[in-house]
Amino acid sequence: MAGGIPERRVRPVWDAIDSRQLKNALKLSTALLSKYPNSSYALVFCGNGGEKLLQLAEGLLKKHIASHSLHEPEALIVYISLLEQQAKYRDALEVLSGNLGSLIMIEVDKLRIQGRLLAWAGDYDEAANIFQKVLKLW
Repeated sequence: MAGGIPERRVRPVWDAIDSRQLKNALKLSTALLSKYPNSSYALVFCGNGGEKLLQLAEGLLKKHIASHSLHEPEALIVYISLLEQQAKYRDALEVLSGNLGSLIMIEVDKLRIQGRLLAWAGDYDEAANIFQKVLKLW
């Protein structure tokens, strides 16, 4: 038993995540967390499981993008934020510079995001160049 939650209840969540059955993992984890909201393990699951949940959310978004694409700039910002939270800055830069990047219509906003991602990725020279462009456009 893990913090009052039987192992047999927790294991299927991790198995589903490991086997990339993301919808099933989300369903199982939601049921588990609603059934054991005060369990210390459930709290750890929320906290330390956050990385797994971010991966789960990223996987669900990728699947949605593959089948339906994205049509709103806010959805793109959420996707970039998910990648950023996982320190996948280069992946986020690829998304921003790809077809989906056209959802962000205001050039200054797009450049600010690009500069921030470059800085987090450690490419300070290129980030500085991008931020100089931002300043010139203001």
